[in-house]
Amino acid sequence: MKFLNFSKLALALALALGGLHVAAQAQSPSHEIALQTGTLIQGESKNFPLAVEHGAHKLLITVTAVNSTGVRIQLPDGRLLSRNDAGVNVTLEKTAVTYEVTSPQGGEWHVGLSGSGDFSVSASVLDAAPEPAAHAVPARAGNSRMLGTVVPIPPVKGLRAVPGTMITTGTAISEEGKPVVWGFRGSAQQGNGRTVVPSFHAPAEVESLENIVDFVGGAYHLVARDDAGNVYGWGQSGYGESGCLFGYAPTPCLVLKDATQIAVGEYFSMALDVTGQVWTWGHNLYGQLGIKQFAPNSFTPRKVSLGGERARLIGAAYEGAFAVTQEGHVWAWGDNEASGLGVKGTNYGVQQIVWEPVRVDRLTPYAHRIVSIAGGNGWGEALLDDGEVIGWGLHASLGQGTERTNISSPDPVHIMHGVKKLFARYVGSVALTEEGDIYTWGQTGGSAFEIIYGAQPTLRQPADQVHDIGGGKEHVFYTTVEGRLYGVGYNDLNKLDQTRCCGPNVDWPGAEIDF
Repeated sequence: MKFLNFSKLALALALALGGLHVAAQAQSPSHEIALQTGTLIQGESKNFPLAVEHGAHKLLITVTAVNSTGVRIQLPDGRLLSRNDAGVNVTLEKTAVTYEVTSPQGGEWHVGLSGSGDFSVSASVLDAAPEPAAHAVPARAGNSRMLGTVVPIPPVKGLRAVPGTMITTGTAISEEGKPVVWGFRGSAQQGNGRTVVPSFHAPAEVESLENIVDFVGGAYHLVARDDAGNVYGWGQSGYGESGCLFGYAPTPCLVLKDATQIAVGEYFSMALDVTGQVWTWGHNLYGQLGIKQFAPNSFTPRKVSLGGERARLIGAAYEGAFAVTQEGHVWAWGDNEASGLGVKGTNYGVQQIVWEPVRVDRLTPYAHRIVSIAGGNGWGEALLDDGEVIGWGLHASLGQGTERTNISSPDPVHIMHGVKKLFARYVGSVALTEEGDIYTWGQTGGSAFEIIYGAQPTLRQPADQVHDIGGGKEHVFYTTVEGRLYGVGYNDLNKLDQTRCCGPNVDWPGAEIDF
């Protein structure tokens, strides 16, 4: 399937914000409804309603997406459809998933999609009655925040900020789909065959990679995924975190195929494939791989068992990981200090290792609504499909108005509403709202954290209207709608101030990165 770029798509569809209404053709034995096409920015979700006027019809619902992190189908009676339900046949083809199901009754169905990149949603009604059996319905107030609408996001220009845990290295994706690296590149981060590239050298693309849709970085390693689902790793690999050779991997190696998502912690990596299988590799001292007690580090991907369930979404914490399943549960493993995995743990600073995935029952009421999940050192957060952010673990990192590190709980707390994208890492978080504002919260002691974060969600003043957010362990990057990239926070080795090796920390609105 050939996708339109978003700017052309907006002109071609010319949709009003009230939603769209496409009636099925009565004379066709198979009534096809093109619900929507468009672009999701990372962490975004959309929900498309489908009115089925009569029961006992067979529906084919197909979602094709470059980076689908989750497909959820809700029946008229409110139940969520699972691929394991009786009478449901699911077909997976690379970036497409097709659900074939019999409509039990008439009413309004909902097809939800979360992820990033171009997407297409369509439905067909087989053995239809003489009357048109289904059609898309317009958006209504009170439903999901993007119900049946195309949001007029400006076309992407320049570079896209990406998330990670990198310390002194800058990373982004160019508008041509190439990874770009700058700052510290002394551990093979540049990916062009050299182990050491001086930090004062200009930002450079990773030459061997193209069509990259996801790009993330750990402390000193990088992982990228292309639009075909291939996962590549490079950089430092002392624990196997790049998925390549021991030591340093100066050129990207192919780690995994057919992946839909990637994520990284400090020294480990993870991926989700098209079948719902979670894979991990790298450091396992704190149970980050989720395989078994005292298992060694791994230089190759290892399968993670989720009690027979299939994942639709993954996310990494600093030394732990999360997976949200199609069956409606959240699983977690790794370091559980301060109850950061959502289950009762130890105090902050006292590690408790959860070697194999455990189901986080406190998050079950939210599981079907989670569109992104991640965490830091002793805490976790999730963005829900209505724009609410919730968190658990260390309250000093959750915007609860305290700087004390002796207050923590596995119980979810509310952080803020109206969020479109969430970047959570190490000691704090950055949120991009529906209105294009940036809020930050987290620990404020040490390094650049007082500049970056606040004890509660704090509105920041960027240089211009913001299109995307990302960052690393102690810095934040954001891109404007004009394609300019700015950095805030810890400034070292030409990461933010490219004219100086070791400049002072950078306050808001940040330093523009010159490409």
